[in-house]
Amino acid sequence: MPNDCTWSGRRGQWRQASTSCARRRSAELVGKRARAALAALSVVDGRFPLEVAVGVTGGDRDVVETLVDHSLVQFDVAEGRYVLLETVREYAAALLDRSDQADLVQGRRLDWTAAFAHDVRSGLKRADADALHRVGHADLAVLTALNRALTSGRGVEVAAGIAVDPAFGWSLRGRCGEGAALVQRLCAAFKPPPPALQWAHGFLAIYWVRRALWGSRTGAWLVSSGFRPRPRTR
Repeated sequence: MPNDCTWSGRRGQWRQASTSCARRRSAELVGKRARAALAALSVVDGRFPLEVAVGVTGGDRDVVETLVDHSLVQFDVAEGRYVLLETVREYAAALLDRSDQADLVQGRRLDWTAAFAHDVRSGLKRADADALHRVGHADLAVLTALNRALTSGRGVEVAAGIAVDPAFGWSLRGRCGEGAALVQRLCAAFKPPPPALQWAHGFLAIYWVRRALWGSRTGAWLVSSGFRPRPRTR
């Protein structure tokens, strides 16, 4: 482990030259199991709920709390989500790179994403508040998992199945453009694209256009004229 500490001659004591030094020392103290969990969490971008953390660490909820206790993972009480500071993420990513667990962790993340998308699907169709809340908290984790599958070329078939389920959530949360762009990239990976994936792309594209139109003068005129675009049915 690199030494980021310097000697303070004035008082004859060790002092920390940076916060990364303190966190690396904390990582040494938490033990092998917690370090493996920290390495796994490096694949999760931004803020994430507990269910994401448990998914990518292999179901180990206690070890996530251990990492919080040692300030290696931050918990926002107001949001109810966790986050890795960038210095910690860099260290954790280096741990993962040096291990033989990278493919396993990425697989866990995609498996969790598939289970999550299936779990919230019926709630999203009903615009259920709890389902929308869960999707809002885990949205970035889902998007990064799908993008990872595309860039790595691993698990694209699984990602294609996942992308269909959050389509209603993206439309309800004003994320149609982002969702349509991602689904379009997934469609491009298949010759021809699966029918369900084509449906998701058409659904999101239509709702994206509708939102754009309704936010413009043209949209106001169309609405006053009784125009209502409708998505294709499956």
